[in-house]
Amino acid sequence: MQHKYDVCDLLFQEGFSLTMKNFLDMVSSVSFDYIKKTIQDMKETNNWNPKCDDASKALETAYCLHKYDVYGLLVQEGVSFTMHNLPHVVERVSYDNILKTVQNIKDNGYWDPKCDDASKALENAYSRQMYDVCDLLDQEGVSLTMNNLPCVVERVSFKKISLTIQNMKDNNNWDPGCDHACEALENALSQDMYDVCDLLFQEGVSLTMENLPQVVDSGSFEYIRKAVQNMKESDNWDPKCDDASEAFDNAYIYERYDVCDLLVQEGVLQTK
Repeated sequence: MQHKYDVCDLLFQEGFSLTMKNFLDMVSSVSFDYIKKTIQDMKETNNWNPKCDDASKALETAYCLHKYDVYGLLVQEGVSFTMHNLPHVVERVSYDNILKTVQNIKDNGYWDPKCDDASKALENAYSRQMYDVCDLLDQEGVSLTMNNLPCVVERVSFKKISLTIQNMKDNNNWDPGCDHACEALENALSQDMYDVCDLLFQEGVSLTMENLPQVVDSGSFEYIRKAVQNMKESDNWDPKCDDASEAFDNAYIYERYDVCDLLVQEGVLQTK
């Protein structure tokens, strides 16, 4: 953004005024004094709305860029964070500043620990391995949902995944039959995290035939046998479907004849 403040002053004099959308774009690039002047102009033209989404997004931008003078000015002018800002703040600032953000949201009556943005913020804290922030959000009533599980499985340790599942169970958010649970299991398989796969199996998550080609591509013989058993126990086993044939083809191409024999024994049609 070019800082042609003389041109801005001329346009202001001629009756032009900024909107809240323009203000959001300015916060990251212009000086404190000009931001202050802009707010005054917007107030005089009745365009200032400190409660709109663009205002809270401007506050988030200032905070994440460590422009604390601008942040303080916006707070004085009635702007506050909402739950929508929390995931982005958690991604970018320190524990102390996250704590202040939570307090600001609570002070302004916007705190909603059960909303999607709250659980997304907790997911981001897990991803950054900021476990002190995870504890803070947990204390404030935030819990993960099944929607967060695939991302958590990709990014954190077995122990933290186990704690995540327990957190969801404690908060009645655990649903091992949903698509997100299956996606989490796929992510664990793709990273050869067999201990996590076993944990998810134990917690009631099951594979579908759609997963079988991937399992055959990357898993050991014993794990493929375990996956087949899991699908049979959960009534997901369909040896006549296209995915079963694709899995057999994959095993044959890679000369995994023990896997081919296993699949044939389990009713998969031999295509080669």
